[in-house]
Amino acid sequence: MRVSGLVHIHSTYSYDGRISLDEIAEICRTHGHSFVLLTEHAEGMNQGSMRRLVSECNEKSRDDLIIIPGLEVVCDGNLHILAFGVDEYLNITDPEKLVEQVHHLDGLAVLAHPSRKTSAKRVAELELDALEIWNARHDGRLAPRVASIKLLKSIGDGYLPGCCGLDLHDKKKFVNLHIRMDVKELSRENILRNIKLGKFKISNNIISVNPNEDPNIMGKSFYYAINSFNYSLKLLRICYKKIEKFLMKT
Repeated sequence: MRVSGLVHIHSTYSYDGRISLDEIAEICRTHGHSFVLLTEHAEGMNQGSMRRLVSECNEKSRDDLIIIPGLEVVCDGNLHILAFGVDEYLNITDPEKLVEQVHHLDGLAVLAHPSRKTSAKRVAELELDALEIWNARHDGRLAPRVASIKLLKSIGDGYLPGCCGLDLHDKKKFVNLHIRMDVKELSRENILRNIKLGKFKISNNIISVNPNEDPNIMGKSFYYAINSFNYSLKLLRICYKKIEKFLMKT
């Protein structure tokens, strides 16, 4: 069966999340998605809130929708690591130890929204399961980030899959960027296994990206053009806010 799902979602369990699990479930059903990978900020959480999150995920899950708990942990070197499918609270700042513990809990460790300053050598030292090459919040909704694809190819020798993430905190900012995969049955184990093996496709319903894609010249040119467009829009928004703030003071 073919299923699709949303990745890198922050609910109200995150300190800056403004979307409930009920609202997340409604978004999934509206857009035909069968699973969600939550990545709640470890900062501000504790063992108690993690237990409540896991309990509510189990309570809200149905035969046609699985809500999978997880965390986003800020590690040394400003590495943001997503822990997919963990049921225990983790807030370990050493990235190697965090990845080791995530694997001990049968979860996946994914590097989120790498920046231009992210060290390829440092990332290569980690036993990651995937790297986020397309973050809707940081990279825009239209295309993956070429620099992140280059980072992926420089550290993985082709084996490490590139994933996507909405980095969603507010339902008003939802975009339908998701992953699709084929599974024998809908289960947490099958979803996590397919991500680890790179057996999925990234899609925004306009373009489809293979997790092991190494774009040709035409593909990179297209992505570069979209990335530049998104960057220009960000600069315009920043300038607008600064001008607006200045005018309010005068």
